[in-house]
Amino acid sequence: MRIEVNANGISLREAQNFSSFGIFLNSGRVPETVASNWLEGGTRDLGGQHVWVKEEALRAWGHLHEDAAWQERLTAMIDKAKGYGFIDESGRRIRAHIVNPGTTAPAVADGAASRELADDFKVAMRRLAATVSVITTRENDISFGITATAVSSFCAEPPALIVCINRSTSIHDPVRRTGRFCVNLLAAEQDEVCNAFSGKLKGEERFNVGSWVTGEHRLPYLETAQANIFCRVESSLQYGSHTAFVGAVEAIENAPDIRTLVYQNGTLGSFASRPAG
Repeated sequence: MRIEVNANGISLREAQNFSSFGIFLNSGRVPETVASNWLEGGTRDLGGQHVWVKEEALRAWGHLHEDAAWQERLTAMIDKAKGYGFIDESGRRIRAHIVNPGTTAPAVADGAASRELADDFKVAMRRLAATVSVITTRENDISFGITATAVSSFCAEPPALIVCINRSTSIHDPVRRTGRFCVNLLAAEQDEVCNAFSGKLKGEERFNVGSWVTGEHRLPYLETAQANIFCRVESSLQYGSHTAFVGAVEAIENAPDIRTLVYQNGTLGSFASRPAG
């Protein structure tokens, strides 16, 4: 399914194709009436790779609002899309990929085969041991944080790293808007901090667990962490349910010893080196 937008209005193509959902823009600007009726907040300047489309507008399209079978198939598509993070927190907006002429929108879900592949991928990733981090930021005097293992070194000259954040989390938009975050690498004994930021606690209540202080740019950081890496967002890439943020490192605090908290196969542990030889 593809929405086509131009200076004269909007049209719906391949309406019976429920395996993909995209939007084709003939220009970077969209008529105000189209934007306000179809897109998030009346957005007219559409940068990036995706845009949110109002479900109610899609359901009311032309004769399709009276087509019960079509409405049922749309509901099934949306249900599948939820598992991929393609539906926003309100449940009323669908993420459409911006496509160019001659290209195809990525699949929303390709039936059981895609789900099986996704499940196999998750099983494989459980074998990928990773240091546990808490990513933090602050916006409008409110602190945000989330436990993460999708953190990776990017390059050393200049120093940069990548963090991957699900767009449905509360911290995602504040990181995008403020352009700053801190990666706090947890120590082996900081299980409770990990759990607090994994969903056990909500909002700023999470910062009651651990020794949190405020640094430059009012970024909260854990002063007893293995390391605190303060970053400025240099660029970002949206893919699937996540955004990968490239953080240019501006400052670092390192603990004197190395005893990191490690996550593997759904459990927390610590790394023990083997004797040489």
